[in-house]
Amino acid sequence: MSEEINSINNILSVVIDDIHNGKEKIFNIAESLKSEYEKQIIELGDVEDQISILIKEVDRLEKIDKSMREKLAKASMNFQIKEDDVRIIYEEALNIRVEYITMQKEEKRLQGRRESLQRSIKNHFNNIKEADSVIEQVNVALSYLKGDVYKNIESVEENSKIAYAIRFVEAQEKERNRIARDIHDGPAQYLASTMMRIDFCKMLLNKNLEEGLNELEDLKSNVRKTLKEVRGIIFDLKPPFLNGITLEAAIEDLKEAFLEEASTNLAVEIRSNGHPVDYVVEVAVYRIIQEILNNIKKHSKAENSEVRLEVGQENIYLNIKDNGRGFDVDEYLKSARKNTKNYGITGIYDRVDELGGTIEIKSLLDKGTEYKIKLPTIRGKENSDKISYNR
Repeated sequence: MSEEINSINNILSVVIDDIHNGKEKIFNIAESLKSEYEKQIIELGDVEDQISILIKEVDRLEKIDKSMREKLAKASMNFQIKEDDVRIIYEEALNIRVEYITMQKEEKRLQGRRESLQRSIKNHFNNIKEADSVIEQVNVALSYLKGDVYKNIESVEENSKIAYAIRFVEAQEKERNRIARDIHDGPAQYLASTMMRIDFCKMLLNKNLEEGLNELEDLKSNVRKTLKEVRGIIFDLKPPFLNGITLEAAIEDLKEAFLEEASTNLAVEIRSNGHPVDYVVEVAVYRIIQEILNNIKKHSKAENSEVRLEVGQENIYLNIKDNGRGFDVDEYLKSARKNTKNYGITGIYDRVDELGGTIEIKSLLDKGTEYKIKLPTIRGKENSDKISYNR
């Protein structure tokens, strides 16, 4: 029997290795697609600029061409003008005509190139999304095959273990992709810019010491921004109350960070009566507040906002609102559900749903947005990981 088990394990090991190799190939293809996608985006911008210049030049030449043809027609009908003068006017008109037609053809060629690039960029974008989705699914499959997921679901009943495992791994993959996106959009961009500017600094220092030193100072500011982004990502990965401080103190830290980075006022009111709260619920509350404050900071253009948190014996009540520009909730959710990489408000809905809570979002254009969320303080014995009394 042990030999059979060993054979199965060996086969499973081979399967996992093959999947890993396949994943690596898909990743390389995706990276190649992303590189080509970014190059074509840059080329499209250049083509758009060239077309814009050509349109103005074609319009200018069209007016000159029309004027020269009128001038030639008048000269041809005026018998007092010498034949040589008429020939000169004719040659000028012909040259303008040739230049005008050449520019028209170049404009059409660039328009064709633009349409080709737009189609290619759209295809690349769809292929990149598909590749990322496949990688995500492969990661889920690998987690199942390795058995890693079951280490985290010891207290779940047998008949619901698979469903829970699927949700658990999918949540992990979403979080990893969110982190990857944050790193790509933040530190990775700053570092790429820094690398180019280092070479630029070398050239400047050889030519002009003062300008080179000024560039180095700007470069230092760039590195400082990168460090801030990295610290922010680390901060997001591990809520501060995991290190011993309370949820209330962690929310106050969020408030301070928000006020430093946003041009929006923020009032925070927390009412707690010492009721025990499930640790996972605390994490969810923190993440929900964090996500909504990020939305307010990035998108709302609000002057004022407020967070109210009340901890009851059975439920936690969270109310967050702002007086910003608002948005169409139904339209946003319809669009976001189609985009599997969008983890904003849809992520909040998922968190609330997983914990058995309720959420209501009211938003009016130019009149602000309000979030009303209710979560249970304790999820139940079968789901509870750890209960916090430190309030």
